[in-house]
Amino acid sequence: MRRFVLVEGRLAWDPERRRGGRGAYLHSDAKCVAGFTSRKPFLRSLRASVASAERARLIAERPASVREFSMAKKTVSDLLKELPGTERKDIFAYLEKQGKGKVSTKTPISDDEIEHAKEHYGQGPRRR
Repeated sequence: MRRFVLVEGRLAWDPERRRGGRGAYLHSDAKCVAGFTSRKPFLRSLRASVASAERARLIAERPASVREFSMAKKTVSDLLKELPGTERKDIFAYLEKQGKGKVSTKTPISDDEIEHAKEHYGQGPRRR
């Protein structure tokens, strides 16, 4: 599922799930994408009417990573596996201090965030 937001009447992809504005999710299935561009203008999740042309523009402008709907992004669960012996609550607290917001094991996390966490817990290379 890929998140997009409605900001000032325009739809935009939100791969990091941090942008402001009303958000909604689109499933990667081709049937869902086709339905998204052809359904009635009112999108309940966004609480707004969005023209089909605007929805088609969003689909056409999606970045290559979104186009492929790659699910290879790592989660906090993957980080926990890379830091054996570290308490889950400690990692959650660390990530929340880093600005991740409310964290769960399914929260997406970038490779850089994983490396920083490993460095923080003394299990990765120190940058100088």
